[in-house]
Amino acid sequence: MRATLDRLAGATARHDYAALCGAVFTRSLIDTLTQRGLPCEQVLRAGLANVRNPHLTIGKITVRGGTATAVVHSTADRETPATDVVQLVKQGNQWRVAQLATPQPVQNPAGPTASSGPSP
Repeated sequence: MRATLDRLAGATARHDYAALCGAVFTRSLIDTLTQRGLPCEQVLRAGLANVRNPHLTIGKITVRGGTATAVVHSTADRETPATDVVQLVKQGNQWRVAQLATPQPVQNPAGPTASSGPSP
């Protein structure tokens, strides 16, 4: 599964949209991306062509049978860093990306905030 995430990161960095559509994404994800009638590669090119020096850091991976999630942190030049969850499914003997990014909830590192007054 980590190899699939590495392929995702590498193909994104190289702007290799054919590799993403042909060897990394599930058919279901491709169908979602192409629902407006454009080919997968063209959709990715429109969204990723200006992304420069992307970097993906793989965090916690959770596997449940033939599905998995991976917490990833992505950065790129002039882009806001993001922490997301990538969903994967096993197809045959290979893991494929089924959903690209489910945003992680933002957690307050200081813990819950104190109330400024009595509750109503």
